[in-house]
Amino acid sequence: MRLFFVFLICLLSLNNLFSQTNADAVFLTIGKQNISTSEFERIFNKNNSIATAEKQTVEEYLQMFINFKLKVQAAEDAGFDTTRAFKSELKGYRDQLAKSYLTDNNSVDSLIQEAYLRMHSEVRASHIMAALKANPAPADTLTAWNKILAIRTRLLNGEDFARLANELSDDPSAKGNNGDLGYFTAFQMVYPFESAAFNTPVGEISMPVRSRFGYHILKVTDKRPARGEVKVAHIMMMVPQGSPDSSWVAAEKNIRNIEQQLKAGADFSTLARERSEDRGSARNGGELPIFGTGRMVPEFEEAAFKLQYPGDISAPVRTFYGWHIIKLIEKKGIPEFDQVKQDIKSKIARDERAEYGSTSFVNNLKKEYGFSENRLLLYALYQEQPKAVTAPVNKTAGLSKPKTGKTIGKTAAGISSVQVSEAVSVKKLSETIPPQQAGETLFQFAGQSYKLEQFSKYLKSLPQPDSSVAIDYFVNNAYTSFVKNQMLAFEDSQLEKKYPDFKSLVQEYHDGILLFNLSDSLVWSKASNDSTGLEIFFRSNQSNYMWPQRLDATVIACNTPETALQATKIAKKLKTAENLEKELVRAICDTTASEPCYKTEHTKFVKGDHPVIDSVAWKKGISPVISREGKYYVVVAHNLLKPEHKTLSEAKGLAISDYQNALDKEWVSELRKKYAVTVNNEILNQLKVKYESQK
Repeated sequence: MRLFFVFLICLLSLNNLFSQTNADAVFLTIGKQNISTSEFERIFNKNNSIATAEKQTVEEYLQMFINFKLKVQAAEDAGFDTTRAFKSELKGYRDQLAKSYLTDNNSVDSLIQEAYLRMHSEVRASHIMAALKANPAPADTLTAWNKILAIRTRLLNGEDFARLANELSDDPSAKGNNGDLGYFTAFQMVYPFESAAFNTPVGEISMPVRSRFGYHILKVTDKRPARGEVKVAHIMMMVPQGSPDSSWVAAEKNIRNIEQQLKAGADFSTLARERSEDRGSARNGGELPIFGTGRMVPEFEEAAFKLQYPGDISAPVRTFYGWHIIKLIEKKGIPEFDQVKQDIKSKIARDERAEYGSTSFVNNLKKEYGFSENRLLLYALYQEQPKAVTAPVNKTAGLSKPKTGKTIGKTAAGISSVQVSEAVSVKKLSETIPPQQAGETLFQFAGQSYKLEQFSKYLKSLPQPDSSVAIDYFVNNAYTSFVKNQMLAFEDSQLEKKYPDFKSLVQEYHDGILLFNLSDSLVWSKASNDSTGLEIFFRSNQSNYMWPQRLDATVIACNTPETALQATKIAKKLKTAENLEKELVRAICDTTASEPCYKTEHTKFVKGDHPVIDSVAWKKGISPVISREGKYYVVVAHNLLKPEHKTLSEAKGLAISDYQNALDKEWVSELRKKYAVTVNNEILNQLKVKYESQK
């Protein structure tokens, strides 16, 4: 409710048109607030562009706008905008709005299109992995790189991929599958691996690709159109791993017996509930969640996708877990782009792809703000470490070569090797900075300078890494994050200056939250909680809360005309609604039936409450049987009631709403007396002419 109200406030005032000659002229003054012509026009245009909104004239909307601004002014004067809760809530909304301004939206759009295109295909690939732990030392990285490169060379020379995967891959599953990962599509593998698979032709071996798990080489064995998703139910005879052959034979015998029962016409859901040993799905008639490629073991998946039409049932299927019979419930293809665009965008935000949009954005900011750096200063943080080893450094990471370092050479992947220090403790990194260098500028942009000592303090704030992590690796990664954080923070501080739309949106949320808080305090909650005030208001306006003519009646809805005739006979013998219900239960209710043969509804009906009531004569008595939409109705009219006053409990919802409106009206009247309101009539007349001429 709260967010919805604030959102409605924002809908009333989004940026749209800025073409007015007197756009910056003061159109309206409320207390100390000066409101420009452009601000009023922007809000007026947005409000009148809402498809479901009733179009308003300039003068009509002006009065509503004045009332709105009066309330905001009152909230500010009352200090509502200074509370911690208000500031926290506004910051939350602003942070959400800022997200779309702090990423490369073109990059994100490209990633969305790429993912949707990939969703139409499935790739089958095998891989061999040289594992790396998180934050590896450069020496470990070099070892893994050399290992995977050597394996690739052997594969190119004709050695068998499956054999080398079984023998050399650090992926434990390779011992069982020879590196074969089966078919997969977008978002089912880490992004670098997914991209390598989709970009490698069938039958070829990829270049080494780095993921957070290590280095991989892939052999793509097939590509096919995506099969979409299926929803199935299954009946399962489970065979625990390590069971003897006799257990598999017994399970197959049981599943074959179930197969014969199904062929003889037995109900699949009933058998699943009674016989399936997958108890999680058995209670739902064997139904499983909908799934696509790569979500089930291959044998089960293939059998499920081979089923063509809802209701089709497979032959028994053996998998790693036991024996299954599968029934197809539904098949779905790839949805249209507009149907899945937001879902893809959400997945990207949780995926490694998100870093691409953020990194691209920061790189653009560096160009815009004239970013420059002196990365050689970073070596002041670990120059006291005496020992060095050779390790690969990704050139795209921007590592600078130390003054005494020596380039060893380039690998086939374009990775250079430089001299870097071995792993050391980083607990006292900031204490190693030579005093003469602490105040030197590490990087600068947009007139902002960041010193080495500032970065050093940032290092101290980070969780300290494992002692096996190389200090060079730790410092350079931390530096990249520090630069990114500072640039994004600076850009965030500039959003209101750079983007009028953003500034307007934040102001609208600001005003909306204030209006909600003060209105809730003075109007909405007061009307609901002030029982004495509500009672006085209701008594003063009781003529507004009247029941129209009503019919006190019982509607009996029956499944058959015979039951309806029987109900009619019973009704003719009885005088009260209570006795009628009791006698109906005694005479014609079958308590063992899965569905009752009749239903009754006894109330005081108003015209329009019930189509059957509207179709009978409004007088005391019993109607003939009425057939409507497969049901048979009898109306027993007990009494015709004249118009009468409602009680407060009967009219409470409407009375509270009216009381709120009265409180709001009284509040606005007080505010108009408290704050001076001045309208520039010359501009008002110009706006009236402008918008009347557009009709």
